[in-house]
Parts: sequence; C-alpha cells; structure tokens
Amino acid sequence: MFELCKQQEWPSSHEHIRKRIAQLATPILVNRCKITLRKYIADELKSGTLPKTRVQDAGLILRKLHDLECGDRSYLVELMPVFADMVMTNERELKEAIRKILYEISESLANKGPLARQSSGGTF
Repeated sequence: MFELCKQQEWPSSHEHIRKRIAQLATPILVNRCKITLRKYIADELKSGTLPKTRVQDAGLILRKLHDLECGDRSYLVELMPVFADMVMTNERELKEAIRKILYEISESLANKGPLARQSSGGTF
C-alpha cells in the first residue's frame, strides 16, 4: 500500500493515473495504519510487553509513514491522536519514530505561515 501512495517518477502521460491511484489508496492506507497502531496500543496496555515482532511491525509502519511523500502530508495530522497515545509506549524505538513524525508535522505547520498562525489561538 505504501508503494501505491508514494510519489514516484511516471511518464508525464501517466501522471494523472498515478495521482488518482494515490488519491484512492492513501485514505485506505491511513485507516489501516490507524487500526494496526491502535491495536498495538491496546495490546501493550493489556499485557505490558509485546513480542519483538509486534514492536518491529509498529516501528516499520511509523517509519514508512514518516518517509512517505504523498501530497501535503495531511495524513500525518489525521493520525495525531494515535501518535499521542503511542507516546506512552514502553518501546524506545517507537518513541523515537514518533518523535521524528511529530517534528515533521511541526515543520509542515510552521511552513504554512498564515495557516499556522491562525490556528495558534492568539498572539503572544
């Protein structure tokens, strides 16, 4: 799914097809990531520790989300509640991946200029 959503070089005559595929695949991918990460969070809260393979799977999802270049990256903002819950994970590897994503979101919001200022809630 990540491969369908990422920006890649296509012949210019096929660019509209790539964009349409990405438009259709991205919401499905984001929803699947959300479900998988929420399940990870719930299972970790229940048991305290999870098998290393589950941690690696969650880490792979987080890294792929961070590295995915697909449009305006608003899908990261959509996943913010999941990232907020994952901050409490016991796994250092996952915390580091979340930190990178949160920095990415912060930079994206800061680069939008007026939009970031409008949503700040006031002036200081």
